[in-house]
Amino acid sequence: MLLAATLAGALLLYYLVHPGVGRPARLDANFGFGSDWACKDPGNGEPICVKKQPSN
Repeated sequence: MLLAATLAGALLLYYLVHPGVGRPARLDANFGFGSDWACKDPGNGEPICVKKQPSN
């Protein structure tokens, strides 16, 4: 029981220190770019990001 509690505490601490681990890329839609960029994930390779045109 002590081993399970220690393991659970270690996992909790790890996810508190590294919050982005384990989240799918879809939740991070801008991939670190600002809101004026449109990014798509093709499924393999790097995401493709294009700067949005100003709406005048």
